[in-house]
Amino acid sequence: MTATAVHDATRQAEQIVIGAAMTTVEHADELLTLVAVDQLGTPAHRAVWRAIARLRERGEPTDPAAVANALLTADELHKVGGAVYLADCLEAVPVAAQGPHYAGIVAEAAHQRGTQLAAELTRRAGDTADPIARRALLDQARAAMDALEAGGAAQPPSHLERLRAALLDSAGLDSIPDPEPLIGEDILFRDSLVWVVGKPGHGKSFVVLDMAAAVGSGEPWQTYPVQPGPVLFLVAEGARGTKKRVRAWEKAMGRKMTNVYFLPLPVQSTNRAEWDALVELCRELQVAMIVIDTQARVTVGVEENSNTEMGHFVDQAEKLRAASAACVVIVHHIGRNGETGRGATVLDGALSTIIKVSKDEHRIKLECTKNKDDAEWDDILLRAVPAGEGKARSIVLMLDTGQPAGVGGHEVTSAAMRTARAWWETHADIWVGKTDLVDVIAPKSTFHRHNTELRKAGLAEMDTKAKYPRYRLTGPPAGAS
Repeated sequence: MTATAVHDATRQAEQIVIGAAMTTVEHADELLTLVAVDQLGTPAHRAVWRAIARLRERGEPTDPAAVANALLTADELHKVGGAVYLADCLEAVPVAAQGPHYAGIVAEAAHQRGTQLAAELTRRAGDTADPIARRALLDQARAAMDALEAGGAAQPPSHLERLRAALLDSAGLDSIPDPEPLIGEDILFRDSLVWVVGKPGHGKSFVVLDMAAAVGSGEPWQTYPVQPGPVLFLVAEGARGTKKRVRAWEKAMGRKMTNVYFLPLPVQSTNRAEWDALVELCRELQVAMIVIDTQARVTVGVEENSNTEMGHFVDQAEKLRAASAACVVIVHHIGRNGETGRGATVLDGALSTIIKVSKDEHRIKLECTKNKDDAEWDDILLRAVPAGEGKARSIVLMLDTGQPAGVGGHEVTSAAMRTARAWWETHADIWVGKTDLVDVIAPKSTFHRHNTELRKAGLAEMDTKAKYPRYRLTGPPAGAS
């Protein structure tokens, strides 16, 4: 049985126990001795169980109307789903006399949660290098086990205990994992939020579809290596257009677009049930990348200039990210300033990466305007190439170097030529090792990419006879002083 199925079965058992307790006071009294409030798995069910317990302490009936009134008095009725949810619980009861059986299921599930909590706390204690935090975590694990041995449910740690356990010293910072690249060494990262912004018709959807196809298949994206994984592509608008783009891409590449799952529905971030279902779907698929195309179509009715309302959307996007540590790519229209996405500034601060897409005839430029986990990478130039046939005719994207060819017809990008000029100004044509180049004239990933371009074009060369590789320019690059 999957984790989701177990969760659903436990939730149903809790509903039956609550419903059975509302049939007669005799059933309520019996079940209250079998199930403690902290053994119920959701805040709503715990609130209902507390209300039933209060009613019986006063010798009052526990029918649905009485329970609803008790919850209303405590200002909790709306939090549990209203009187309708109480009716649902009552309707879920197959036979009231079977309440104790379902109470056993609830107790067993609580015991498993407690065991898992103790195991998780122990694991975290073993992973942390800080002795204070380790001791606090082990104390919480022992408290969880003591609660189980006493026959109750393990209590989650208090807010103070959680903060204390989260403390890290300098050595403890090494336990924080480094960002995990998804595309290239610095273009997209797992477990991040990304904005792809641009004017209508400038190729945003083509870019994210091309990236999704690469991640799904594990093939390089425009020469950049990828970490493969499933992709969920939420097509909130233009499903027919997406079909044409996919068919054109498959025709041009000579293969099917694999491991990319399209959801042609505008799932609204404001609809809690729908969005929670989307989060669960991402968790089930264990996706590496999630594409939301477009932000506007999943936030219908949301005031996009309101930091408060858009803050709620950020929270919903974070739920998607956390479901499978995915890279969540959100496609959005550019604002009036022409630099960042339209709307509230809260998104700018929450995002890990912002990619601005612009188009000039057949050339599409990707500009990184923010990259929280690494340096902002050099512009990437792509070329829109017609592909497909008939109704499936569209365009695909190819790398566009955009510069005159070097030796042997190899083209060199303007970014690589800038690196070459900085290289020449620092070392001229003498042989130097990587330590004299990386992070001196360019970051590591950028240098290796540009060095490859320059060597292919005959503008740089490598000495393979030395103990360690050495490099030099073959002459002054164009524009060098």
